[in-house]
Amino acid sequence: MQSAARQHIQLLAMMICSLLLPLSLSGQQHQAPDPSANQSPKKFDFSSYFQLRFTGNENSPNLFALRRFKLIFRGNLTPHVEYYVQGIFLDGNRTSVDGHVTLQEAWVKLTHWEHANLTIGQFKPPFGLERLTSDWQLL
Repeated sequence: MQSAARQHIQLLAMMICSLLLPLSLSGQQHQAPDPSANQSPKKFDFSSYFQLRFTGNENSPNLFALRRFKLIFRGNLTPHVEYYVQGIFLDGNRTSVDGHVTLQEAWVKLTHWEHANLTIGQFKPPFGLERLTSDWQLL
């Protein structure tokens, strides 16, 4: 009985936190700076989002999980050097990576040349509908 009450309190607390937490410190889409413009490049942009999951079972304990919590850092070191870092954390999903932070994508893009860009880093593999569809658009 106490564990069921505890699970309901945890669920309520997480729901309240999800309503109160800011999901993004930057409300605008990131755009590469125009080298011909006289404005300084955006040095730092931070955004995050999370997805919670609750599974109610009749004959076994209810499950509450942090399906994914992503942190994304991006910006420009100079007008011709852009960076991007994306990490993910999940917990309570009964997987081998629960409780671990994983680096999904990190790269640096050099845009100094007129007809070519050079991007170096670790990339999220772009295969399958799940990889090509944003997380918040998946059911």
